[in-house]
Amino acid sequence: ANLVDAGLAGFIVMIIVSVALVGAYTDAELVSGVTGSVVLVSIFVLSLFAVAHAIWKRLIPSPFFQKFICHHKADAAAQARYLQMMIAHRLHESCFIDSDHLSNLDDLLDVVRCRTGILVVYCTSDTLRRPWCAAEIATASVTHRRAIRLLTESFCSPRTSQITSEGVHNYIHQSDISLDELGIFPDVLATAFEWLLLSPEVAEVCLSTQLVGLSKFQQAVDDIAKFGTISLARLALSRKSSSVGTKTSTATAA
Repeated sequence: ANLVDAGLAGFIVMIIVSVALVGAYTDAELVSGVTGSVVLVSIFVLSLFAVAHAIWKRLIPSPFFQKFICHHKADAAAQARYLQMMIAHRLHESCFIDSDHLSNLDDLLDVVRCRTGILVVYCTSDTLRRPWCAAEIATASVTHRRAIRLLTESFCSPRTSQITSEGVHNYIHQSDISLDELGIFPDVLATAFEWLLLSPEVAEVCLSTQLVGLSKFQQAVDDIAKFGTISLARLALSRKSSSVGTKTSTATAA
C-alpha cells in the first residue's frame, strides 16, 4: 500500500512538472497529452503489479517450508533436530521444527495451515497425546491434507475407543492450552487422528530397527524423499481446494 501510494504521488508530481515545462511551447497540448497518456498507462501497470503481488503473497506466504516436523519435545527433541538437519542437508529443503516457536500457538498453526508443504509427524509414545501436536495434525487435516507419519519403536497406536469424539478428550494430555478456543473440537481431533493413522493419503515411514545410530535417520530421510516435495506452484494450485476443504470441515464441526 505504501509503495502504491508513493508511486501515485510521484506520477502526479510528474504530470504537474511536465505541464509546467511545456507550457511555453506551441505544441504544449500535444506534449501534455502524450505525457498524460504515459502517466496513466504507468499507473495502470503499477496497479496491476500491486494486485498481482498481493495475490501471490496471499497464495504463497513467506517464508515457505517444504517440511514441518511435528514431535513431542520431551521424547524426541534431539532426534527431531537431527532429522531437520538431515532434511536440509540431504534433500536441500527448508524444514520447520515446531519447538523453535512454541510461544504463540496461533502463529504456529498458521505456519502449518498455509506455509507448509508436508507435515512430518514424528510418532513417539506421547506425540498424539500432546495438545500442540494434536492441534498441528488437526490443522493439516482440515487444510492441505499433506502428511507423512514417521513411526518409531516407542509409538503405540491408540485404541479406536481412545480417538472417538467421546474418548479423545481424555486421550489428550491436559495443559493450559485450550484447543476448543482455537476451534479444534473433539470431533475434529477424532477425524484428524483417523486421517493420520488410517488414510491412504498419508504416507508412512518407519524408523529402521535394523540400523543403529545416525544411519537410521539418514535412511528415514531417504524414505521421506521418495514421497517428493511440494513446490510453490503446486501449493498455489491446491490452495483453492484446501480452502473448500477447510470450510466443509468447519461446517461439519459446527
